[in-house]
Amino acid sequence: MQEHETQENYWDYMGRRLREDNKTHVATVEADSNGELFLPIPVELLNQMGWDFGDTLIWEENFDGRKRTSYTLRKKDT
Repeated sequence: MQEHETQENYWDYMGRRLREDNKTHVATVEADSNGELFLPIPVELLNQMGWDFGDTLIWEENFDGRKRTSYTLRKKDT
């Protein structure tokens, strides 16, 4: 590695790889005892994306023309 190059950290690498591989994960929205909705995210996916408990995630709807086709979660930029 040349002096001016920096090594990518593990979490950035794993997040990039997951996005590059265009992998998808399916999760079901659940409700707690008070009726509050939540989306359970497996710890493995949190680790792969470089997310942590307490991070703010953005929920985006993806459309193909006028039809919703999927949703995307991404970490809010700080």
